[in-house]
Amino acid sequence: MKTRILSAIAFVAALGGFLAGPLSAASDKPASKAYQVQTVTRDGATVVKVGTAVSTVDRWLGMPDRKITNDVWAYFHFASSREEAKVEGCSTLLLTITDNKVADIKLVNDCALKVIVAQLDVDPASGQRVFVAGK
Repeated sequence: MKTRILSAIAFVAALGGFLAGPLSAASDKPASKAYQVQTVTRDGATVVKVGTAVSTVDRWLGMPDRKITNDVWAYFHFASSREEAKVEGCSTLLLTITDNKVADIKLVNDCALKVIVAQLDVDPASGQRVFVAGK
């Protein structure tokens, strides 16, 4: 009887150790990642930084690939000099505009972009804010 209990305990312990690895790696959802960016450069020269006028952004980066709101612009397919941003898939440049100037620059991955869109209460299909009147 004692050997049966000890065998069962050893089996459960071994099974628990075996399952612990796959369970910790079971979360395959990519994490939302965003990195603060100080400057956007082209051919080694700074073309956009915090405080840059919208007209300069238009000249160097063109129209955004997506205007999430009038104040939040997304440009896709950007590279980062930070290795961790490359590894995390952060290739969307997100500019926040205030008073016709760049107020914030971030490099985000697709998951972070989805979270930001959701937080801004934006209809992703139309790029417009969604207003809901309550009862």
